[in-house]
Amino acid sequence: MAITYQVVKVTGSGVTGITSSGIVTSGAPAITVSSSSDSGITINTPTDSKSNAYGTAKANLTQGGTRLAVWEKDSAATGSGHTVNITYSGSTYPVAFVVVAKGAAAAAYDASSLNAGVSGSGNPFSRPTLGQVQALNGILTFIGTDAGTISAFTNSNAGFNVTEETDTGQFWCAAVGTQNVNTTAAVPSAWTVAPGASNGITVSFALKEAAGGGGTALDPGAGSVAISGHAPTIAQPKSLAPGAGALALTGFAPTIGQPHSLAPGAVALTLTGHAPTVSQSLSVQPGAGSLALTGYAPSIGQPHGVAPGSGSIAIMGYAPTVTQSGAQSVLPGAGAIVLSGHAPTVTQGTTLPPRLGGFEAGGAREVSFKPLMQRILEARNEKRVKPAKERAAKRAKVIEVQAAQVALEDGGEAQFRALMQQWLAQRPVIPAGSGLEAQLAFMAQVAFRIQQMQAEEQARAVLAAHIDEEEALIALLLA
Repeated sequence: MAITYQVVKVTGSGVTGITSSGIVTSGAPAITVSSSSDSGITINTPTDSKSNAYGTAKANLTQGGTRLAVWEKDSAATGSGHTVNITYSGSTYPVAFVVVAKGAAAAAYDASSLNAGVSGSGNPFSRPTLGQVQALNGILTFIGTDAGTISAFTNSNAGFNVTEETDTGQFWCAAVGTQNVNTTAAVPSAWTVAPGASNGITVSFALKEAAGGGGTALDPGAGSVAISGHAPTIAQPKSLAPGAGALALTGFAPTIGQPHSLAPGAVALTLTGHAPTVSQSLSVQPGAGSLALTGYAPSIGQPHGVAPGSGSIAIMGYAPTVTQSGAQSVLPGAGAIVLSGHAPTVTQGTTLPPRLGGFEAGGAREVSFKPLMQRILEARNEKRVKPAKERAAKRAKVIEVQAAQVALEDGGEAQFRALMQQWLAQRPVIPAGSGLEAQLAFMAQVAFRIQQMQAEEQARAVLAAHIDEEEALIALLLA
């Protein structure tokens, strides 16, 4: 979830210490405290009513007559009645800001992003520029100045929300800017003080956002979210409804887990990696061309319904699977779901209507709901891919059986590919007009062997139970 900020401003006139008013934000894992004061005054480490230890200042700089010091505390305790205290080595006229960052990570502070500096050459005070900010992080930027007259502090980045103190008649004035960003490019932080100032101190750094979980919605616009890495994940949003071209997860095991709904627009969602997965969504209802899972074992698991529009779901890999569709329905439009790979599977949906062009698995349209035994009997009478010679045919059959066993055991991709190469070496003859390529023909043959093995196991189970001996013997003969 995005970081949200509460900014509490505290001022003092001729004082040696100031205390913030109550912090209302609870459950916030990061607190930042900054103070602007006279350069001849030491700003002591803050303390608070929740016993947070703020440690060494991230920055403590002087320029001209101004001092600016900034502390940051990760995993901070907050709650009702929470106040922050700052003391000084002598009487001064300070301005302090307490920034509470709710939704920040437990280890929020990004040390590599810290950029602090001073300027004695006038406006704008543009020294801090944050580079390579992690996606969806928070940015804090501070300025202190000794200007004689101030009407406003302005940051060059319009995305900053600025809180300021401009009464130079009573205080050493300062401002703080906060924002969330979604970029790995440099983020400018150039402060301008109106009507002007000759000395300024600026400090900026990033806070990391807490990872995934518990979000209420993920609704980006076109081209707006890209997550790359070993295991990019979107977990438990209540809805996932990006616009066209809006979402891409790339890595070893990209995953979208437990959204209440998955309803992207055209070309909206792409998961690419070893095992791309959409799991336990209440519904998968993408628009045309909107969902593509590509990898070793792409899977859509346990949605209540799969009801995409035309051309909207493509799952390609070793074992593409749509499983347990809520025991509800798989209701694609024309050409809407394509599973391509070694063992494409749709299991345990109560409805899979034979719509024209509606569902394809492994390149072969699946519109039959005939009993397994009947389909096996009919399949034996169809033309099959055969090697050119009799001995080669026998060797090919052995290879097909071995590959079927590897497929059922799962996890043997390298062995499966090696068996495919051995099978191809037998120079298979593919029936004219079938439209099959050699590798797809091998997968079709292996799928047939898997059906045979499953039919044999089913028949043996029937024999063992003595339910229908005649049916079992027929099944064994057909296997």
